[in-house]
Amino acid sequence: MTDRIESDSPDREYLDEFGDLDLAVELVRGLNDELGEPDDRLTRRLHDRFSSEQAIDDVRTGCMTLLMFLGATFPEPPLDFIPAAVRKIRKLGVVPEDVLPMIAGGMTAAFLRISPNGWRDALGPVPRAESLAWVYAAWALVNYVDFCLEEKGAALRHLDDLVNEVLDADG
Repeated sequence: MTDRIESDSPDREYLDEFGDLDLAVELVRGLNDELGEPDDRLTRRLHDRFSSEQAIDDVRTGCMTLLMFLGATFPEPPLDFIPAAVRKIRKLGVVPEDVLPMIAGGMTAAFLRISPNGWRDALGPVPRAESLAWVYAAWALVNYVDFCLEEKGAALRHLDDLVNEVLDADG
């Protein structure tokens, strides 16, 4: 992954709209490798992997896109999931307490079919710790969708179908 993609590149346009969705999905899968719970090695890899603010922003945007796409699959917003997700993320002990309200707000926006990216961007700059917390928010929602569908991996397969559908419609 390069640190900077030229601003007039079609790849940059995609990353600005959807973020680094592929890496977001890879990170969510990585969080599920160890009995469904993240471990310290992955947390260190997350912090070490991103040498530029742009790479961090792209992953955050990808995670928020993941939240938006998966949140839209529910016929009724599962708003009761949000406090449970926040408790689960808090229990992991890797996300600073002060960013949890932003995560809850972004998940709420996604479930209400409001862009979490637009919602969050309107509130000002995003600190690095919060950007990385969005990986855990996406992880929690992916696992919840898998639970609802009663099949591990179903959420990410569903996401692949949705993304392909969107890309086919644009082409």
